[in-house]
Amino acid sequence: ADGIPTALNKLTKLEYFDCQYTYWSEGPIRGEAFETLENLKYVDIGDNSYDWGGNDESTLPSDFVGLNSLTTLRMNNVIFQDPMTEPKEQYYPTLSFMGDMTSLTAAYFEDTPFAGGLPTNLPSGLQILSLNECGLTGTVPSNLVARMNCSTEVPCVLYLQGNQLTGSIPSGLCNKEFEALGGDAAQCNDSCCTCVGILGCLSEPTSEGYTEQSILGQIKAFQISELYLGDDSVFSNVNSYQARAAASTASALAGNARIEPKNILNFYVLACIYYATNGGLWRFKSNWLVDSDYCNWYGITCHNEAVVECEDISDADTLFITDLLDTDDRVLGICLTFNRLTGTWPAETGLLGGYLALLAIDLNDSVEAMEPYDWFDSMSGLKQLYAGSTSWEADGIPTALNKLTKL
Repeated sequence: ADGIPTALNKLTKLEYFDCQYTYWSEGPIRGEAFETLENLKYVDIGDNSYDWGGNDESTLPSDFVGLNSLTTLRMNNVIFQDPMTEPKEQYYPTLSFMGDMTSLTAAYFEDTPFAGGLPTNLPSGLQILSLNECGLTGTVPSNLVARMNCSTEVPCVLYLQGNQLTGSIPSGLCNKEFEALGGDAAQCNDSCCTCVGILGCLSEPTSEGYTEQSILGQIKAFQISELYLGDDSVFSNVNSYQARAAASTASALAGNARIEPKNILNFYVLACIYYATNGGLWRFKSNWLVDSDYCNWYGITCHNEAVVECEDISDADTLFITDLLDTDDRVLGICLTFNRLTGTWPAETGLLGGYLALLAIDLNDSVEAMEPYDWFDSMSGLKQLYAGSTSWEADGIPTALNKLTKL
């Protein structure tokens, strides 16, 4: 059917509904289909694609989210599309609709891409929340433990692996009232941080900011968060570009009370670029590694709707705009065109995620690229890529290019 058919509302006694892996997709989740289903307790609409047809940009249809008897929702591996674009482009909703699903006790959204982070208004009766590989950003809300309905008799289950979550773990999250955090009990016994999936176990900062040791721990967590980056063994060699970048980041940002995890991530990635491409030999490198505010560095743009000023790009005044929220202090554009880069362009660039809209490193004929191009997978927001006249190599145009869907 072209979406979930409205005729479903004739099944007024329906309690259990499963349409995963069907062709009830390529259309919307119609609110009318659920408006009379007052007895519905279990819904699985996963493994399909749907047009985003909510009442506004942030929610699903009110007749769906307002199902008063619904206790279990499975929406794993769902792709939402924007029906107003041609061809249809992928749409990334937020999880804010969960606040209206007050009867939920179990919610499964694994491998369904969302924008933003965990909502602060989770249903108060929630006991199971599965959000592995959802592309979530930001921190874990401090009220998460209080919002979920946990007890020693009925412990909560939380899965947050494979996201870009940062910061500290809320008090109480790693105790006997929670289990299977991340799905590996052995990991949970060793490190709550590892099993929850937080990118780094930053202790709460003091009034003087994070310590160097805390920042280094966060950086190591960034490094192991993506399979294409391997593990943290790269830091064992003090001369590796990753080890040098980590040391520079910790030295520059420690003791700064205004620093957040996203600042650590962005500084580290840019420092990796500097050391991996022999930044000391660049033609232009004003403020690089000297100013703790990387937004002031040559060729770096952090401000949405900024004018791209990039040498040898024909359309130099193109406005590049990321659709994501929370863009403050995020690297949105990198322009190092004709700047005497050498060495190998680092795969750590992928850690910038969907925020990076412009990457221009053309006319640097001695810079190679890190193969395979798996790091493209994380750069879903890239709109402009300039890599002409470089030494990037592949056996033909790499298929990984198809991950850059906004290019």
